[in-house]
Amino acid sequence: MAGRHLERLALALCLVQASCPDALAATAATFLLETSAPEGFDDLTEPQQLVVDLYYGGREIGAAQVTIDPRFVRFNSPSEVLELLPEVRDTERIISILERPQTRNSHHVCRSNRQIGCGYLMPSEFAVIYDEQLYRLDLFLKRTVATTSGNQ
Repeated sequence: MAGRHLERLALALCLVQASCPDALAATAATFLLETSAPEGFDDLTEPQQLVVDLYYGGREIGAAQVTIDPRFVRFNSPSEVLELLPEVRDTERIISILERPQTRNSHHVCRSNRQIGCGYLMPSEFAVIYDEQLYRLDLFLKRTVATTSGNQ
């Protein structure tokens, strides 16, 4: 029954397109995809100053002030974040990494216990996962950049 309904609908669309190509083209031409924030919500796309909980190796290590925009996280005080990390091999290298904008990677947040392939990154140097619901920022350092004991 549903199959016949779909066949009839498809046939009707073909007939409309054949008999009124200008009307269909005009309708298609008026379609507009808006990618900006709706009126009154512009502030959601502006950078926001927040305090987030920092996690490293699955453990909370402290909190930090960050600037967050729709794509990136920036540490307001990279040296304070460095102090919260376990002993690192090359502090100058870590500071230079922490000074760079970091991709949010919010799509890697685990939303349920059954979800797989989430909550962890294997970065080339450093990466974060920002959970905007919990104001949580998980930090991931490549082993060769990380601690002298080789954790994470």
